[in-house]
Amino acid sequence: MNNIQNELYAMLESFNVNPSDEYKECIEKYLTADLSFTSELMEGLAKTIFRSKKMMAYYLLHNSIDEAKGATRLRLMANRYADEELKQKMLRHYNDEMNHSTMFASLIPLTGYEAEVDDTGVEGELTKILDFDDNIKTFIFRVHSIEVRS
Repeated sequence: MNNIQNELYAMLESFNVNPSDEYKECIEKYLTADLSFTSELMEGLAKTIFRSKKMMAYYLLHNSIDEAKGATRLRLMANRYADEELKQKMLRHYNDEMNHSTMFASLIPLTGYEAEVDDTGVEGELTKILDFDDNIKTFIFRVHSIEVRS
């Protein structure tokens, strides 16, 4: 078990959450140091991105888009499957993700670049948003693992 996993388990325990053995097995398989932004490889990638304002603008734009896509899927799942209490929590998370999307987009001009609105391909992007594994357990695990890695 690596430091990232230990930190994750400590955080979960602080909220009185005891992960199942199945969860721990998944985390140990997929949340390795090589996939983490704390690894040497990812540190090198981050340094490379920050050396180029154009690359920073590119990543900010794509992070903005990805946050909005994830938020949209989150809202879909909340409306389809969650009871009222969970739905409210998921919709709060949706709002957080949309705020992240807005935040990333608002930082682009600081790089000296601007994002252009291009309506071509919007239909395809909407299709991608709706084309995902519509299984609540898979969805929650994917969202959780992405959040932990990031």
